[in-house]
Amino acid sequence: MADGVTLRLGTPDPSSDCPEHYPWFFDNPARECAATMSNVWGVMQSFERGYMVWFQRGDPVLILIEDGSVFKPYNEATDTVGIEPLAPDPNITPPDGYYQPELGFAKFWRGLVPGYEWVRGALGWATKPEEPYSAFYQCNTRSDDGARCYFSGPQDQIIVLTRGAARYWNFAKPPTP
Repeated sequence: MADGVTLRLGTPDPSSDCPEHYPWFFDNPARECAATMSNVWGVMQSFERGYMVWFQRGDPVLILIEDGSVFKPYNEATDTVGIEPLAPDPNITPPDGYYQPELGFAKFWRGLVPGYEWVRGALGWATKPEEPYSAFYQCNTRSDDGARCYFSGPQDQIIVLTRGAARYWNFAKPPTP
C-alpha cells in the first residue's frame, strides 16, 4: 500500500445510486459510482512542466502537462515503432540537478516515436529519476463526458483523468511534501 493512502476496501460506496457498491480506494467527495480497483506496478517521472506515467497493465504512457491551468492537458503515448527501452544518450547532458529520461520514457522525450517530437519541449528536463511504485487505479462507471479514472502516485498524490470529450488531468489530492 502507498504510504498515506487510506484504503476503504471493506466500506460500501456511499451512494445508494450505485448498484455494484464497489468502494473507492480513496475518499471520494464527488460520490461517483466506482468500478473495480486494480493494484498495478507503475513508474512515474517528474519533469519541469509535468509528469510521465506508465502502468504495467499495458496502458499507453501518460504524458501529463503541467501548464498551470485547472484543466491540464494530457496525452496517451503509444510506441507505434517498437523501440527497445533506451539507455541515457551520452550526447544529451542535462543541467545540474536535472535528469535525462531513459528506458521507455526516453522514446517519447527524445522524439524517436513519430508524432511525439513535441514532448521534450512541453515537459522540459526530468527533475528526478523514475520512481517505480505500486499504484491503485480505478475509474468511475460512466462512459459519457463524466467518465473519469483515478490513480495513486508515488508521493501519495491522487491524479484524476477525464475520459470524455474533454480530456484533462489534475490532482484530486496533491503530492505529500
